[in-house]
Amino acid sequence: MNPPKVSVIVPVYNIEKYIGQCVESIMAQTLREIEIICVNDGATDKSADILQYYALKDSRIIIVNKKNGGLSSARNSGLKKARGEYISYIDGDDWVAPDFLEVMYNAAVRNDADIVRAPYKECFEDKQVDGYICSLFSRKHSRGCDLGVNEHSIVVWNSLYKRSFLKKVFENGDCFDETILSAEDIPFTVRTSFLAGKIIPVTDTYYYYRKSVQNQLSVFSVKRSKSIVLANRSVVKFLNSADIKNVNDYLEAFKRVIWRYDNTFRRIRKMKDFDKKNCFSYVRCFVEEFHKCRYMDEYLRKYNEKYYKFLIDRDIEGYINFYKRERIRRFLKKVFSVEKKQAKKIYRILGIKIEVRDKYEELRQDIRNKNNYILMQIETQKQILESLRQKFADLKNGYGNKPSSVEIKSVEKKYKAELEEILKRILPQTSLDYCVIHLVDECNLRCWGCDHFAPLAKGGYLESKDFEKDIKRLSELSGGQLGRLGLMGGEPLLHPGVSVFLSIARKYFPDTVIQLVTNGLLLGKQDDAFWETCRENGIHIVNTFYPVNIDREKIIKKALRHNVRFSYYGNTGYAAKTSYHLPLEIKGGQNSSVNFAYCFHANNCVMLKNGKIFPCTVAPNIEHFNKYFGAEIPLTERDGIDIHKAEDIRQILEFISKPIPFCKYCNIKKRSFNHPWKISGKDISEWTVAED
Repeated sequence: MNPPKVSVIVPVYNIEKYIGQCVESIMAQTLREIEIICVNDGATDKSADILQYYALKDSRIIIVNKKNGGLSSARNSGLKKARGEYISYIDGDDWVAPDFLEVMYNAAVRNDADIVRAPYKECFEDKQVDGYICSLFSRKHSRGCDLGVNEHSIVVWNSLYKRSFLKKVFENGDCFDETILSAEDIPFTVRTSFLAGKIIPVTDTYYYYRKSVQNQLSVFSVKRSKSIVLANRSVVKFLNSADIKNVNDYLEAFKRVIWRYDNTFRRIRKMKDFDKKNCFSYVRCFVEEFHKCRYMDEYLRKYNEKYYKFLIDRDIEGYINFYKRERIRRFLKKVFSVEKKQAKKIYRILGIKIEVRDKYEELRQDIRNKNNYILMQIETQKQILESLRQKFADLKNGYGNKPSSVEIKSVEKKYKAELEEILKRILPQTSLDYCVIHLVDECNLRCWGCDHFAPLAKGGYLESKDFEKDIKRLSELSGGQLGRLGLMGGEPLLHPGVSVFLSIARKYFPDTVIQLVTNGLLLGKQDDAFWETCRENGIHIVNTFYPVNIDREKIIKKALRHNVRFSYYGNTGYAAKTSYHLPLEIKGGQNSSVNFAYCFHANNCVMLKNGKIFPCTVAPNIEHFNKYFGAEIPLTERDGIDIHKAEDIRQILEFISKPIPFCKYCNIKKRSFNHPWKISGKDISEWTVAED
């Protein structure tokens, strides 16, 4: 009997609810020359009986029974039984497309590849999440370049591996370290990715990864944290022993180790069973691995993070306390402009902790001398807080003499969240989180009530020289540090030179997430040069899902083929865009401070236009409304701040946290959401509120 083309290894442990769907999807594969090795890892539910049922129906199914040893042990046991030319690992609660193995196998044979990887779709329980398609690790020559930053390239189950390659890489026959119970796939994937001769991506099939309640809410524990330490140590040991000539590849892979340590620490430091002793022990391991980096100087220059100073100095307690103090310290620095060491007392407002100095009057005097505007904001906060307290009291009274604890907590939660949102808007940020720039003002899709007034706009094409002038200055002010940069419109793909703007943006913001926000109508018409520009500059294409006829699967496949990050805006699935009504009041009789405090645009969706920064996207585009309807809503010099005259980024951050004169023309109280999407009729009622 000829050996099978592919051996599919399925670890099984207490997944009776899902194992049937998994096995059936493998049995239905268009590639028939396969063997299905199901490893029963000591299951205590009905999983073993279900496997026996399917084994009677299909002779290709081989059942391996063993004592419970964990996922790594199960995969190793399955590999020892495998006879196939290629190996595929499929978790027992996932499933695959009917042509999954055929597409993968043909690609492997055609290219003589050691590894073939496919995209996967995340699903929650039984529901497929269309549109959330995870990207691939597809570089053919530079091994490890994506491992440090891409979560999706370190999983084991969306790939096909040549069995002879695995045998060569893992001489002892065990691909997975059985002492590592969590994050066991990271050492395996890092090693195989660096040592593979050729890695090939495919785009025509999918692996379906089930995010069940169990794996989504994985319990972090002391045991789990120790397992992650073992996984990270294994990776570091490999990186330092392997002949890795490309420094960037090494650094990206090493960053993965550091990120894993840091991210895990953030999640587990609040665990009940994670006491101070365990906390010190975990960070000590973190420090030890950090100092094993072969290219420490290059690493620090490339990834300039605040906490590195604690790791360099081996200051374990300093690192632990760093996260404890960071939130309060940021609040103090932004609001009160005092030194961190001056924080002493904790005041509580609706359960929100606010830390200030002992001498409150001294603090007020210090603030008065430094920044009068902050005093005004404090008074505004008091008024807002009093209003919230009154609402809270009224609602409590409305429940009767004996409100239930659930009702009271519901009201508290509602107004605590409201207060937190208000504070975010009226307090200066520590850095600029998000800034949008319109490449084109007009749009090829005319949406009802568009707050950019795109249906009314004509032209408005940004010149590349003006863009570079402004983006360069913004980079100088921010030190090249910006959370996200959104290039949009209108519709940015209407600009014939859109690729030029992408390259310029990346030039001045090398580490920033750059998003090209588009309605997608023109994505399918873009040539390969455009997609390659996106790939080379690390552009994230964000597509808003409008209920219009577009070949979306074609666009997704093209993005995957060019290894360009692609996602849908505002949702994880194919959810149609709705509209909202943000009515203008032409007479301008609204309270600017109140509007600013309750507007989701304020200090959140900052716009750079014509050399000025605006705290929202409505004001700088009012010219289109005025021109079309003959209105005279003014845009004054005080509505924006000139970045070429600004002294530093702090001046800009303080400006965008304040109401502007334009705020009085928006009627926030009558704002409404979730209108069905429709084409604009260009009627003034779409953008205004009816007179009372």
